[in-house]
Amino acid sequence: MSAFTFDAVLAELSKGSPFFLAVTAVVGLVIYVLNRAFGDEKSTTSVKSEDAEAKETQPEPAKPTAKAKSKKLNAGAKGRNSKKQTHPWQKTLLKGHTGPVTQIKVTPNGKYLASVSEDRTIRFWALKDIDAEKSVVRFNTGLDHAVDCDFSPDNKACVLALFRERKLCLAKVDIKGKVFETKQEMPEKSLASNVIACGMRVANPHDPRSGCTYLMLACDTTLLEIRSIHGDLLDKVDTKLGHNTYSVLSPDGKFVAVCGYVGEVKVYEAPKAFGKLSQAFNIGGHTACIYHCMFSEDTKFCSTISKDGTWKVWNIDIEYKLNGDPKLVASGKYDDKGSSLVALSPDHRVVAVASGCAISFYSVRTSEMLETIPDAHPDGRISSIAFHPEGKYLFSAASDKTIRLWHNVPGFQESIFFLEKDYRNATTDTQKERIKDQINAAKQVLQDIGS
Repeated sequence: MSAFTFDAVLAELSKGSPFFLAVTAVVGLVIYVLNRAFGDEKSTTSVKSEDAEAKETQPEPAKPTAKAKSKKLNAGAKGRNSKKQTHPWQKTLLKGHTGPVTQIKVTPNGKYLASVSEDRTIRFWALKDIDAEKSVVRFNTGLDHAVDCDFSPDNKACVLALFRERKLCLAKVDIKGKVFETKQEMPEKSLASNVIACGMRVANPHDPRSGCTYLMLACDTTLLEIRSIHGDLLDKVDTKLGHNTYSVLSPDGKFVAVCGYVGEVKVYEAPKAFGKLSQAFNIGGHTACIYHCMFSEDTKFCSTISKDGTWKVWNIDIEYKLNGDPKLVASGKYDDKGSSLVALSPDHRVVAVASGCAISFYSVRTSEMLETIPDAHPDGRISSIAFHPEGKYLFSAASDKTIRLWHNVPGFQESIFFLEKDYRNATTDTQKERIKDQINAAKQVLQDIGS
């Protein structure tokens, strides 16, 4: 091969020379690699240029205004709160306890709501300004927690039913001075059964007819004890109720009531001059275990609730010493979810029933259910309920560590019913004007609540 020219190459290729076939393959591979490398770079640069060009021509998005930001935040907050919507009757949610709340009671002077909890504290919430954070005073109850509590009329003494120790604890209390001082625990040795209820009765030193000062404790067996404030055992009673479920003193200290597995409430006359308990009368009418019983504020009525699915209100303003029997005033059915509770409003017109996490309101006049709040405490079981001294609100406590304050809407509705009846029977313009003002005031409260 004299000359390596393009024509010669073609000639050799046409002949199928192995040498030129190999050279051709190598040259083709080199050209392919170079073309791939430089071609891809050019293509990439071209795409980037087009993207940059498009980005330059596209206008920047407008920054959100303060109004738009506020609207977005409000929408987000609304979405979060929608999962925690409360019933329109709920006025206040009281938080602070770090354990299940076991009992709540309004102090005898009507100024505080007392609450005891498994967090081993007792708290006093000022009813005058219950929404304020500083309205609560907290005391520790030692190394044990209380399941029940009661107070002297002047709020200077307190008795607690201790869970682990199975004893009573008597303490000196000064809420304003923030003093809670344990004075004595009784009895010296722990009881063989759990203490489920306690009470305190302080006699009037200027009235010999007022009886004696004593403490009451009830156990979950059939034991009911009366002790002096020094711990001396004054009386010991076998209630013969199968087992006790609850026990309570009447507000005037005249009676001790205890209910249990047997479908009746036994009411004892309180001891006088350190005497013995004497049975006054029984409240029957139920066909199964009675969970709970409560006296009205004036001790003229007693409300009961049973496993048989009924609640009842009894007139106990009777001549029991002449064998008079309690008179049934109202009775209704409820949805029993176990260990239910009952409370009667101070004006005797509304019955509140708590079962599980639900609260229901009933009319004493008609025995009909007026309203139910199915998830009053959605995260816990209700352990205690109590009406405000004026009847405007209902308190509820539960194992969810909270206390809730509810507007007694049925109470206002029933008040309007009776006021309108009084208005029709009024004989003077002055009476009608006064009653009309009361009706308008009650209607305004309902309107403000949204009912």
